[in-house]
Amino acid sequence: MPDDSGGIYTVPAGTIVNTGDTLLPSQHNPWAVDNATAMSARFSKDGRAPATGNWNLNGFKITNGGAATAATDFVIKSQMAWELISESTFTAVATFDFINLSAFRKLRLTGNASLSSAVGLYLLTSSNNGSSFDNGASDYSIQNIGAQGAGLTASSAVSTALNISSPVGVDASTQATFSVVINIFNAAVTGPHVISQFMGFKTGSIFSEFNAGIRNSAVARNALRLFPGAGTMTGNVTLEGIRG
Repeated sequence: MPDDSGGIYTVPAGTIVNTGDTLLPSQHNPWAVDNATAMSARFSKDGRAPATGNWNLNGFKITNGGAATAATDFVIKSQMAWELISESTFTAVATFDFINLSAFRKLRLTGNASLSSAVGLYLLTSSNNGSSFDNGASDYSIQNIGAQGAGLTASSAVSTALNISSPVGVDASTQATFSVVINIFNAAVTGPHVISQFMGFKTGSIFSEFNAGIRNSAVARNALRLFPGAGTMTGNVTLEGIRG
């Protein structure tokens, strides 16, 4: 078909007739049949017809795509790559909140903090964008493994918060580093699922922890709160997300 570079179809030469011309079946019928076949092979803008073969994009992109929702949908880049949400510094605060997170199915929180007291570091989730945070007695289930020197400890419990570090915290006023990954954050399923790694100093020696936890409710979340078990914290955090 004689399309131009913009995909616009032009009637082939020799097929236009004028008033008084004789219509010749040998001239027009083959073109009409060919045209019908060619037009049927085209994609419709409204997506009414599915593809019947593989597409070779010849190095070009499909642009301005929507976010995938079904298992067979194409996934756009923003759903595959970590997106920077915020980089923040805080000084002597009792809590630090992250809101407007409903678009993200996966979050990654990394940073360092110095706590004013030898306590743990925790997270809470929210389903009303931070108007309140989940902190009931059995809102979370947690599992903890900690190591210092050759010693190894482990514990599990239902809790009022998600652990980043255990209640028997690191030395006050020393720097601690943490990395937290939160999965299925904005899904209305039991979750989110939270995995954290933590490193600090306890009685002057390196202490490391691995924590896992889950929110015991099938409600989508849209905000987080970071906080120490008591006192205040000073540090910086980076929050990244993957949409979906």
